[in-house]
Amino acid sequence: MTNNHLLLCDGCGQPARPEHIAKRLQRLEWTTRYRPIHIGTVLLGAYAPKEDAEFLYAEGGAFAGQAQYVLAAAGVASAGKPWQAALAEFQRAGFLLTYALECSLEPHVRDDEAAARLYQALTAPTIPAR
Repeated sequence: MTNNHLLLCDGCGQPARPEHIAKRLQRLEWTTRYRPIHIGTVLLGAYAPKEDAEFLYAEGGAFAGQAQYVLAAAGVASAGKPWQAALAEFQRAGFLLTYALECSLEPHVRDDEAAARLYQALTAPTIPAR
């Protein structure tokens, strides 16, 4: 598949293969399951981690890296309890973890490109101008 046949992902602005879009949709589904009804605190990361184990809401609850740090910072202990219980506690506390760029960066993306995409995501109007 050439770049001419790639779509731009609406979650991160990167040229995207079908696998990229599928992973984004899966992560949106996981996040939605544990989105609080009343959000008290939004934790905003720059871009989603590449590995599912570091993505807080991933099924299986390995809670490695970033996911582990976020739970600890929120005061949610995950040791000795099912992963669903840890995420439910995070949800009940009113926390929502989200990202300015909803996808992880592709390996070929340079730092300056990542910074430009992040800047664009943070400064783009959320409501289309009329």
